[in-house]
Amino acid sequence: MIATTTILAGLYAFLDVHKEDIASKIIASASYDILKKSLDFSALKRKLGSFFKKENDSENFVEALCNKQITADAEITQEVKQVYEEISGQKFDDQILKVVNEWLSDSKGAIENLNIVNNTGNSGGFNIGSQNAGRNIFNIQGDYKRDKE
Repeated sequence: MIATTTILAGLYAFLDVHKEDIASKIIASASYDILKKSLDFSALKRKLGSFFKKENDSENFVEALCNKQITADAEITQEVKQVYEEISGQKFDDQILKVVNEWLSDSKGAIENLNIVNNTGNSGGFNIGSQNAGRNIFNIQGDYKRDKE
């Protein structure tokens, strides 16, 4: 089986000294909708704006980097180039990769904090709740009534 990851996770792993870091795995498994709640993509989209003719294409590009799956043996820069050219219809500029890599470096702390698990809900990371009971827990929704016997 060929392992897959997202383009953004692959770029981060390339920049990161520890390629098997948990943050890379979280980025790979999280969708753009989840990541944009924890990471500030506004600076990246603003810096990428000059590379696109349409205003919302920089957001579409960032979203594609977060969601598009690649195989482990794929060349990351080629994947970025392909995504850019599909969205913009323009020839790829190597400065785009530089902008993305700078944003990843600047956001490294926030990315690493994605793996903080906290039940209080304000960590900026992914929140996982836990539940303990001494007996079975029945989660019944709707208007439940026992049948009359």
